[in-house]
Amino acid sequence: MPLLSIDPQTSSATGIRRWLSPWRLFLNSLLATSLGLGTSTRGSEASASIDKTLSRIALRLDHYARRIDDYFGDNQRFIEQANTRVTLSIKGLMQTVGGNETDYALRAKVSLPRVEKRLHLFFSKDSGSDGALGDNSDFFGPRGGLDSTSNLGLQYFFRDHGESNISMRIGAKIRDGSLHMFTGPRYRRTFEYRDWLGRFTQELLWHTDDGWESDTRLNFDRLLANRLLFRTNLRGLWLESNEDGYEYSLDFALDQTLTSGRIVRYEWNNAFKSGVGGQLNETRVRVRYRHALWKKRLFSEIAPQLAFRDDENFRASWGVELKLELVID
Repeated sequence: MPLLSIDPQTSSATGIRRWLSPWRLFLNSLLATSLGLGTSTRGSEASASIDKTLSRIALRLDHYARRIDDYFGDNQRFIEQANTRVTLSIKGLMQTVGGNETDYALRAKVSLPRVEKRLHLFFSKDSGSDGALGDNSDFFGPRGGLDSTSNLGLQYFFRDHGESNISMRIGAKIRDGSLHMFTGPRYRRTFEYRDWLGRFTQELLWHTDDGWESDTRLNFDRLLANRLLFRTNLRGLWLESNEDGYEYSLDFALDQTLTSGRIVRYEWNNAFKSGVGGQLNETRVRVRYRHALWKKRLFSEIAPQLAFRDDENFRASWGVELKLELVID
């Protein structure tokens, strides 16, 4: 059975679509939160609140996109996960140029009791080898320490009404045997524009070792057919300690649901560095086939790819990535 059946032709029957500035909504949400207006508990009331902004078609599309992201273990969805969840990932990359790589990651999020699922304890540990084009490159930890191996902290949700999410994180990271702190707010807004469903996300972090970090994302999803979801992702990343300047990426993806336990994602990823006209750092095309091996708890993934990288003089690098992931919730 498919994850969800949606007839894209019915979108023409929806009412007037609203296109609002994410930054203006961000300021309004902060003001309402500080005054104690429009707040509600997380969970069942979120769907009622999001219905005030999005049409019925957009709600179903958002639900469909969330289920696919949850299936692939998307890190941005994981950050907003209300329930306790632990994921362990092991993957290896074999390629013709650049050598073979192995990587692992452990992510854990615990919803603390008696706080209406607003306060979460998070932990992550990884080998730090993921790059800008990794499918979960930050693995819940701050980007301001790509070589950091462990992150531990607390995340508090001031607002989570489905269409908007405001939270604050404070934590510690261990890098090269040294302990450093980080803290900062995160904001996400979901909006509707014609046949597209958009998400604007802004996170601002301060690190005791690396200084300021700004991570901005703009995502757009559109249903092309009953089982085809087209997606774009624009991301900009600035680090005070990064000598390469501003980094940004533009990604395109097409998700095809084969069955309830098998999904294929076709990707085209592009990573840039700031400069005159922008400098292409890496471009990659790959096909990710993900299969649930056991009760949607154990997943396997195979992803053949072709990459061109600046540090390798853009020589064609053929490769295949193998991944095994365990999810406990």
